[in-house]
Amino acid sequence: MWIKVRLRRRGSQNERVISAYANGGFRAGRPTIILPASLAGELGFEIERGRLIEGLAAGGLSVQVRELGHVEVKVEVSDR
Repeated sequence: MWIKVRLRRRGSQNERVISAYANGGFRAGRPTIILPASLAGELGFEIERGRLIEGLAAGGLSVQVRELGHVEVKVEVSDR
């Protein structure tokens, strides 16, 4: 399901409202958010300093991603 969410890096005032796909049917263990590098940079993450880890994409494809830290996520609700 596509929803609007507000993202903010902890300790930063910089935030973005984006469309996000939630509840895609995959279980990842702990909650995980995958951001495009350009958006991570806009939120103030230092991409090159992120720890490189192995991840799984849809279909079981193995990919390398960078673990950048925590991000606050709030669902945008139009009637509230």
